[in-house]
Amino acid sequence: MRLFIICTLMFFVIGKMKCASLNVFASKTDLKEGDNVTITTQVIILPGEEITAIKWVNNQNIALASALTSDLFAVLPNGKRIFDDRISASYQSSTGYLINLTNLRANDSMNLTGVLEYKKTTDKTYGEVYQSLFINVKDYLKSTDNCKLQDDSNSPQCKAMISWMQGNWQSDPFYKNNGLDGSLCSILNYLSKVEKFCPCAVPIDSQYPECPNKVSWMLGNWQSNPFYKNNGVDGSVCSIITYLTKVEKFCPCTVPISSQFPLCQNKVLWMLGNWQSNPFYKNHGVDGSVCSIITYLSKVEKFCPCTVPINSQFPFCQTKVSWMLGNWKSNPFYKDNGVDGSLCSILNYLSKVEKWCPL
Repeated sequence: MRLFIICTLMFFVIGKMKCASLNVFASKTDLKEGDNVTITTQVIILPGEEITAIKWVNNQNIALASALTSDLFAVLPNGKRIFDDRISASYQSSTGYLINLTNLRANDSMNLTGVLEYKKTTDKTYGEVYQSLFINVKDYLKSTDNCKLQDDSNSPQCKAMISWMQGNWQSDPFYKNNGLDGSLCSILNYLSKVEKFCPCAVPIDSQYPECPNKVSWMLGNWQSNPFYKNNGVDGSVCSIITYLTKVEKFCPCTVPISSQFPLCQNKVLWMLGNWQSNPFYKNHGVDGSVCSIITYLSKVEKFCPCTVPINSQFPFCQTKVSWMLGNWKSNPFYKDNGVDGSLCSILNYLSKVEKWCPL
């Protein structure tokens, strides 16, 4: 029968207990979806002690990885089941035991506990040491896609539709396939871009503090300068937000929703944490911003829908796109030059063949 001692730093009458110890820490703490993190565990063993095992468990007490020795350090089947190929384990003599988690998701948040089991060679007693670390992964879409509903007399049914959707968004998988997750932001995004019951929501983002004020100013002043109209502003909240995002850069880009591109949001999240992992991304214009990632994923990897570019040097681009969406079948020339009715194919045609849109 083994005699176990749970080692602590408490003082007893006989003095401070001395035993093995663990130090568990993360390579970064401000984590969001798409990030990578390395969990480092350092072990201190006192003379007369031997490691019998180390394991790492989550808050459901599921063991994710274990080490009998530094050479026998591996991810366990449950770890693979939970994280798939996003978890790996390695040992470095100069650093310690390393658990690497990649492409983090919000549901990866957990309390990770390192458990060191050891024995004393002098009296054959066994001991355990615990060290916990909370890993908090912020939901990018919910933490940054904060929204403000702009009053609009042209959308009288908007508020009623929001109330209905808050109670019924799970009633049809079509809603989820178009980006609904129950949050107000996702509902506003859907009702403005898909069913057109609401005006576009003004994004609230601490990195773009002037966005709401700029939108309010533009609503009253968009006709004061023909430059605004030449860049697509028609007085609607949607056109103003698009302009302030793509031209003046006062508002953040938002991830487009489309049932035809169901992987777009997940791909954006992955790219936010991994865009520096391959120079190919940077060479194709990715700079870490959501805007550059969406542009790349729409034009290069085709995981996201295309958006009509705004450029004062191409004032007829939007009009031409609208016409082509309804008339691309009217002439076989369009089909022969790659137009298939999709926005991306039309933009490609209008930029490379008719030169109405920027490349």
